[in-house]
Amino acid sequence: MFKKLSNSQSNGDVTLIASECQITGSIIINGNARIDGKVEGSVQATGDLIIGNSAYLEIYAHVSLKLNKVLNLLS
Repeated sequence: MFKKLSNSQSNGDVTLIASECQITGSIIINGNARIDGKVEGSVQATGDLIIGNSAYLEIYAHVSLKLNKVLNLLS
């Protein structure tokens, strides 16, 4: 029913946190990710982190960001 993907098959995968999702805590992602939901905590991704229009973030991030809009950072 399930099979493990080889590295060559999984390189294009993107972890998705959908707009209906809310996560509180630490997230570690090996690869690329897209956030459309709400995340509070910390996010670490080895690939790119794409922030969707519906995303709400209160995070400490160690990532490479790709944005379509201006990102306002609060200290």
